[in-house]
Amino acid sequence: MDEIHPYAIIITQDCDLAQDFHSRQSPSAINRTIPNILFCEVTTATDLFGKLGGKQKEWEREKIDKNKNERYHFLQRIDANADTEQTGIEELGIDFKRYFTIPTDEVYERIRIGQAKRRTILASPYLEHFSCRFAYYLSRIGLPTDHITE
Repeated sequence: MDEIHPYAIIITQDCDLAQDFHSRQSPSAINRTIPNILFCEVTTATDLFGKLGGKQKEWEREKIDKNKNERYHFLQRIDANADTEQTGIEELGIDFKRYFTIPTDEVYERIRIGQAKRRTILASPYLEHFSCRFAYYLSRIGLPTDHITE
């Protein structure tokens, strides 16, 4: 089943993507292709905040839009001049539990036919901040019980 993702962010490292691309372009190159590309699902911040329920909603929103909640990442609005479509993109939210892969060949094909396109880039140091937060979320240690407070 194909799922449509209006927005997604590539998690696979740039160096791995570059090696894959060059390996596919030159048959004599060392085979450094990658079978799949890792993405995080991205939604509008409005949709993300709308899924938060109960009394925690405002408190959680304040933590999320400052990137102080380890599960979520917030991206500010993107101006039209930084958007390849020249329309701008509203505030976005990422739930680190919502990631997926697509076979690399399929990603290249979707780019070729215009079904997938880059709208903007996450510039340094925001790219590194995002990558570290995603890696941290995946590497956290599950404890058998929460700490007790009195």
